[in-house]
Amino acid sequence: MTPSTTIKAIVDYDIHGFKPSTYYLDFVFETTTPNRTIGVGQTVLKGQPPAQPNFVATATGTITLTQDLGRVLALPELKHPIRLRVFLHEQVNEIASHVVGLSDWIEFH
Repeated sequence: MTPSTTIKAIVDYDIHGFKPSTYYLDFVFETTTPNRTIGVGQTVLKGQPPAQPNFVATATGTITLTQDLGRVLALPELKHPIRLRVFLHEQVNEIASHVVGLSDWIEFH
């Protein structure tokens, strides 16, 4: 794996109690600290507000997630071999969200 490697995952989802503009999916990576993961999210430019997540539009469907590993491989706490999960987040308010679902571990060598 190199910084130019891109991970793509096709995810089928079914969200019970769906509310529009509330749920989004992303990758989180396993760290060297037990029971701790790290998500890299989108790049935030200095002096600008954080980008809004890409909310899913329907209660059920399929979405393709893409992650460039350039930012991920530079993290000293990243565990090898690389393992990641897809998390389903519910946006609680403008600055907070919580995890309401997750996939099994996906491992890359």
